[in-house]
Amino acid sequence: MMNLRRNRDFDKDFARLPQKHKGQVATRIMELWKIPPHPHDCRHLKGHPDCFRIDSGEYRIIYKIHKHENVVEVIEVGQRNDDDIYKKFERKNS
Repeated sequence: MMNLRRNRDFDKDFARLPQKHKGQVATRIMELWKIPPHPHDCRHLKGHPDCFRIDSGEYRIIYKIHKHENVVEVIEVGQRNDDDIYKKFERKNS
């Protein structure tokens, strides 16, 4: 089983989610603990070798796998219908 790490920005964004969506997102994050941490609908993020995204209802979750540490780091959560989640991710990771 992999360890789960959340960054501060994720925690802030998660706290702002409506209660219904918090449960959905939390369920999807729990799936990342599985080995390997690649749910059937995960997609690789181009240009970021260890970063992936999954969907949860109206929201998208971006995470990174640190294989050498055996850690899955949840980085961002945001609405699927706009590109703000990717812009925010790129600003922090470029």
